Amino acid sequence: MDRGIRIVDLIILDYQATDPGNLSKATNYHGKITLEAGVNISTKEKQIAIELKATLFIQNESKDLVNVGYIVSRTIFNLLIWDKFVKKDGIKYIIDKKLDSFLIGVAYDSLRGLLRERGKNHIAGKIILPVIAPADITRVNIAREAGKVKK
Repeated sequence: MDRGIRIVDLIILDYQATDPGNLSKATNYHGKITLEAGVNISTKEKQIAIELKATLFIQNESKDLVNVGYIVSRTIFNLLIWDKFVKKDGIKYIIDKKLDSFLIGVAYDSLRGLLRERGKNHIAGKIILPVIAPADITRVNIAREAGKVKK
């Protein structure tokens, strides 16, 4: 799937680590993450941008989930074989489902590393994002100006 696809840019758009309060020191914590993915297409530049947001929660002593922060990233891909994977349907562009999953998978794997590095001085950086199927990541609408991938 990676023939003719390259990463043009990978950035952290937003990161926030919050103090979880009174957590007992432990070697293992249990928690939850929520993931959202948005896809934006630039027909002029033949680029697809994937924005991912991971919100991180850990359990405190009373088993309540405490928000410890979030990270938002953008990965911009350039497609050399545009017409094979992106089709116009009226006024909308549709990305091939396999390509969509592949790009979100690559963006998510990159997000895992970005979180580890960016959060290295905080509990958020100790959270290891699980390996998950890209199809299981919630898709959200990221409205952008038509035809432009925002950098």
